[in-house]
Amino acid sequence: MYADDTHLTYADSGMQSIQDSLNSDLRNTSMWLAANKLSLNMTKTESMLIACRLKLQSLSSDPPVLEIIGVRIRQVHLSGKSLGLIIDEHLSRNAHIDNLDKKVGSAVRRN
Repeated sequence: MYADDTHLTYADSGMQSIQDSLNSDLRNTSMWLAANKLSLNMTKTESMLIACRLKLQSLSSDPPVLEIIGVRIRQVHLSGKSLGLIIDEHLSRNAHIDNLDKKVGSAVRRN
């Protein structure tokens, strides 16, 4: 059985603090999943660093290294899907609106 739509969030201005705190949370999550006989679908597991454009540019070029059960979590930059919403690293609505526009346009053309 898989755990669905689990999110870990941490806010800090220091990249090392973000990495350390999230990796600690990921270790705890891994133990909880194992205790409850659940698995994490690593093919769907991803991380995203979210901030305004200026803040992202000022941060270190090395993203935080996040791992769970010895497997590195893939970092996405442009957009990711969360509970049906498409979000990007700047929390812009553009990717979500573009996706909706395509779906609605396609549905309208079929009718």
